[in-house]
Amino acid sequence: MDVARGLRMTLRLIGHTLHAAGVRVHSDVPEGIPQIQGDARALNQVFLNLLKNAAESFEGASGAIWVAARAEGSELVVEIRDDGPGVAPEVRDRLFEPFVSTKAGRGSGLGLSISRRIVEEHGGRLELQTAPGAGTRVVLHFPLPGRSGEGRDAA
Repeated sequence: MDVARGLRMTLRLIGHTLHAAGVRVHSDVPEGIPQIQGDARALNQVFLNLLKNAAESFEGASGAIWVAARAEGSELVVEIRDDGPGVAPEVRDRLFEPFVSTKAGRGSGLGLSISRRIVEEHGGRLELQTAPGAGTRVVLHFPLPGRSGEGRDAA
């Protein structure tokens, strides 16, 4: 899958909605980053879920979202970060449980649970870092085909 293309398509899909809501998007997704093996449709759904979560965290206020992708050793890393209100630790620990949501009356509480499952089905992992007043950072790590990372020279 061409992750750069998938992120660009997802940003185009949701871009007007973000702009209309006063959310600025900063993208650092270079052409030519390595591709990963996977279901583009499922992974684009992950990107959309994470971008929607970031946008909805502003609750009508303006804010910014940063999207980046890069190769790091044997992994492709995708990062989606926002400067929203963040989430308290006691809530953060439950965010991956189905039907748990920070959006009272909105959302199903399934987005992060489904997203993590999809990422793990692709051999990757999803990390979430958040704190009240500090925004939220979600980092996706995907294995790069043919790059095990073990036994490689550091040169």
